[in-house]
Amino acid sequence: MKVAVIIFHKNISTYYQPEWIKKCYDTIRNQEYQNFQVFEIDYGGTNNHTYEGSDFTNLAMDNHALAHNYLLDKAFSEGYDCAFNVNVDDWYALNRFNTMLPYIEQGYDVVSSNFYRVDRFEEVIQPLTFHTLNPIREANRGHNIIAHPVVCYAQKFWLNCDRLNPKEIPQDDFELWKRSYKKGFRFIVLPQFLLFQRVHENNISKRK
Repeated sequence: MKVAVIIFHKNISTYYQPEWIKKCYDTIRNQEYQNFQVFEIDYGGTNNHTYEGSDFTNLAMDNHALAHNYLLDKAFSEGYDCAFNVNVDDWYALNRFNTMLPYIEQGYDVVSSNFYRVDRFEEVIQPLTFHTLNPIREANRGHNIIAHPVVCYAQKFWLNCDRLNPKEIPQDDFELWKRSYKKGFRFIVLPQFLLFQRVHENNISKRK
């Protein structure tokens, strides 16, 4: 299986501390599963190539939804079977790839997991356990239980979905999931805690 990892950022040194970025990247480099290619874009157009060995693009874009779409289009057009999303202010369990890949092989379109929210000092402030809930039922209640920072996309999903819509930011991911539920795509939330989501003043949900 050809595995891609996507990293997109803008004004990275303004919004994120260097130690946050290092911790995130260390948990990618040290994954138990090592056969992957990183695709990176600086969509601020400032040529910040931050992940050594990545397939790097420097291209100014208006927002993260366009950058995200661009990287997934690029990876899947090159024949990759799945793509792991990465947020550079978060970090990941080292068994993330190994844990999620079997579900892609089983035919799931989007794989997510339980996760921890952590503060600036990396202390857990909230464990979020969603794996026992039904994504479609929760979406109908206005609840998004698919954690975008830890999502793994299957190629067949991305080639047949509607893409992220910049007009729907900051809930562009949730709107994409809702459209995709109606089309019958298969989603799953795993019981493992594979993401440590850092909560800080520059989170998109805080800024919007």
